[in-house]
Amino acid sequence: MASRMATVMVVMVVAMVGSAGAVSSEAEEFLAAHNKARSKVDVAALEWSEELEAVARKYGEKQRDHHQCAMVHSRGPYGENLFWGYGKRYTPTDAVRSWENESKDYHYESNSCTPGKVCGHYTQLVWADTKRVGCAVIGCYDGATFIICNYDPPGNFVGERPYERSKAKPAQNVVSERGEGSTTRLASAAEVSADEGDGQFSRADVKLCQCMLSCVSKANSNQWRHESTAHKL
Repeated sequence: MASRMATVMVVMVVAMVGSAGAVSSEAEEFLAAHNKARSKVDVAALEWSEELEAVARKYGEKQRDHHQCAMVHSRGPYGENLFWGYGKRYTPTDAVRSWENESKDYHYESNSCTPGKVCGHYTQLVWADTKRVGCAVIGCYDGATFIICNYDPPGNFVGERPYERSKAKPAQNVVSERGEGSTTRLASAAEVSADEGDGQFSRADVKLCQCMLSCVSKANSNQWRHESTAHKL
């Protein structure tokens, strides 16, 4: 009898541990993509946060239900990367890969983006002080995909680098760009597939929309206006 009770207790403990540590396949994909990018600059892997996932999902559903998945940041206490794609089913890997692709436009020595390019998604992705991430994939009513990732602690502080060079692999060629005043600007105009020169483009002309910390849709219009900002201490 005692042996049977001990066996039952062991099974219960194993089940509880498995349940507590389980994450969805979607979360595993987000984590794998994030940590693969972070490993390239030798920063610690992130842990999945159900709390941040819930925050991301709540905000994404609000944007879907009331604002047609407009690319507007929540301005909450966490770091945040947004992704919007149209024309196919976009995955967590697609979103993270699009943010990582900005690495070619980030220059470590000047801590800046190539002029006219975005790199703020990438720097948040590999920000060394960030420990947790939680993301959500939202299906918009028009068939688009809206993806939100929240980060804690947040990154992209002006004047700080995302990682220590001594602990990272060699950076790319340096192109210096200074932002307003004496601060380093990590974000610039959004990179789009249709370059109209004025930073505005229509949904019909673009299949992928990205922004850093402030994207707002134009009222009663299918066009999007992108404004780049960064966290300040």
